[in-house]
Amino acid sequence: MASRAPLSRGLHDAARAGNAPQVHNLVRQGAAVDTRDSAGRTPLMLAAMHGQTTTVGQLLALGAQLGRDLETQLG
Repeated sequence: MASRAPLSRGLHDAARAGNAPQVHNLVRQGAAVDTRDSAGRTPLMLAAMHGQTTTVGQLLALGAQLGRDLETQLG
């Protein structure tokens, strides 16, 4: 079974850049929508941090969990 690491890295990059179609494609290919990078950030966090509102909406529609991000930041 192939590693999901390249999908996860791609998802983080696409979220940061605001590439909502690529985010959708990567999740459809098996990237976990709530995966964390080495700094503990999810794609949702990165999209929000970079003002990518369309991508934030896309991630939420794909099942990203807002509560997990808030717990990490507050916790």
